[in-house]
Amino acid sequence: MKALSKFLFFAAFLGILITGCTSDKNLPLKSKNPIHLKVGVYNYISSAPYFIARDEGFFAEQGLDVELVEFGSASSEMLPALISKQLDAAGHTLNVSVLNSILEGENVKFVADRGYMNPENCITDAWVGNVEKIENGELNEPASIKGKNVSFTGTGTIEFTIDKLLAENNLTQSDINVTPVSDSAARVESLKNGSLDVSILSEPWISKAESSGAGKVWIPVSQIVPGMTFGVTIFGPTLLEMDPSVGTAFMKAYIKAIDQFNEGKTDRNVEIIANYTKLSPEDIKSSCWTSFKPDASIDPKYLDEFQKWALEKGYIKSAVTVDQMYTSLYVDNAKK
Repeated sequence: MKALSKFLFFAAFLGILITGCTSDKNLPLKSKNPIHLKVGVYNYISSAPYFIARDEGFFAEQGLDVELVEFGSASSEMLPALISKQLDAAGHTLNVSVLNSILEGENVKFVADRGYMNPENCITDAWVGNVEKIENGELNEPASIKGKNVSFTGTGTIEFTIDKLLAENNLTQSDINVTPVSDSAARVESLKNGSLDVSILSEPWISKAESSGAGKVWIPVSQIVPGMTFGVTIFGPTLLEMDPSVGTAFMKAYIKAIDQFNEGKTDRNVEIIANYTKLSPEDIKSSCWTSFKPDASIDPKYLDEFQKWALEKGYIKSAVTVDQMYTSLYVDNAKK
């Protein structure tokens, strides 16, 4: 009887050990070799958490071998590469092209924030006005944009914000002269020579416009859409169809990198960002840095509002549900 009791005790003890070793979902991936993932990025400060996660070994800690693929000016090629499985994830923008892809049956989803409009932060994105017109009072209030030469790119968050600003002042795009200038450096020059009255700019170009005397911040974007996610991390079909533990591992590393980024302009953060963006450390230190939510979550409020705007503009043919475009699964799992 004693022998039987001892046997049962050790059997139970062994079972606890085995269970403890195999059921911890917070452990990194257990594959023999790191799982290789390709992630599309733009070499901007807003992509810094990807840079940090890779260079500081946070992806590697989670059993991932992440290759960052820079798209530069070929931004229109990133989403097709994600859909065709040439990429597994992408640091993209909130854009109608993603909604249209979902409507066409493609398996892509927003999974995490990649920068939001934080009214309590310094100004990362703004409608910048010609210095002379601001100082002489021609641009003294939002309604004074009427009749002005304004530059922005369409079908995304930027056009959404200008339409929102115009609507709040009983105006539409027909009340302004839309003057497309795609390159940020050219926009600054156009503000300086007076061919543009107002232009959208992001850092470090806001700082460059102000330091060169070309323009001044007229209205911060965060004032128009406080709390709105502008940049997004998107998973494509490979990650969405894999075991969720792979996407969760990616998100753990990403959130850990956000923690380091949110420490601010440390020497190490500046070094990593300079390496990818090719900006000087001085430019990086003087620029306003993107705001990231510590848990990388997205507020669905603006997703719905953005979609309604896209529907009214005719940029999408029908609506999709928030669940079709966004999943918090990986962020939720990472937090657990």
